[in-house]
Amino acid sequence: MIIKKRIPVESFPASLETVSTLYPDPDLNLEDRESLTSIVQVLTDFPETFRGNYTCYIEQNALNEFIKHANAVYDKLGNEATGLFVGYYLHSLEDNKKKIAIATKFLPSYENTAITCEQSYEEVAQNNAFCEYHKLLPLVWPHTHPFNRPLFYSSTDSNTLAKVYSAPHQMGVVCDNLRNDYMGFKIINGKECHESLYSLDIKKSLDTGILTSETLYKAPIVFGESKKVAVAEDNAEAPKTASDDFSLQTEVSELKTLVERQSKHLKDIRLLLVLIATFLIMIFSVMFMLYNKTLTA
Repeated sequence: MIIKKRIPVESFPASLETVSTLYPDPDLNLEDRESLTSIVQVLTDFPETFRGNYTCYIEQNALNEFIKHANAVYDKLGNEATGLFVGYYLHSLEDNKKKIAIATKFLPSYENTAITCEQSYEEVAQNNAFCEYHKLLPLVWPHTHPFNRPLFYSSTDSNTLAKVYSAPHQMGVVCDNLRNDYMGFKIINGKECHESLYSLDIKKSLDTGILTSETLYKAPIVFGESKKVAVAEDNAEAPKTASDDFSLQTEVSELKTLVERQSKHLKDIRLLLVLIATFLIMIFSVMFMLYNKTLTA
């Protein structure tokens, strides 16, 4: 399959005019119209949702669907799980450089193994058709590492993110659904960077009048000249932070896990040696008692 370079996607203003632009016929896509209208209302009522030049939110219902799918795959097969979050790419009316990617739907994928996850051609075609009909964009590529260990991005994950999900409105996330842990990544100027990720409960925010959002992952900030910071062309005001030594971080994580396992093995060995020593002492004690009885006799 040849993946062609795509034309950059333009963001839409977070306004009711965008609702009419995307869904001009009020009798069609009624659910989509209501969903986007609610999003616009939340972004208008809570301008602090625009945290910078790129902020990614996953709507709570979509996040719940992803976790439900991930848990089902793990419980049944013990495998990794993947899919695609789709939604809208919007910008602030006050500052069009402040952009938000907000995922509203999760589209599951079923090509999974214990250590890999894929999307079939049929699933890709179905996802494209879904996005075309509902006027949505592929925003976040998630997959799970249900290993109950520190999260990391493999070289295969990095290549997939760089080749398929590297547009300005896109990012990737790896999740350990056993620990409810997340880690976000994004390609900026050809470099893989850590990226923050948030959940957003649209309905609860509107019902309570209080912004209901949770930080799923906060990207680390790198200081100092020794760390080169990748800056997107349209993100000069708030540069993104790159993890130049990401491979080292992964190796450290794996080494830490290995050390923990070896430590456990050492504890097991110590316990076994204690049991053996106790057994030998008992044998020698019995033999000594029998020897004394023989001498007495």
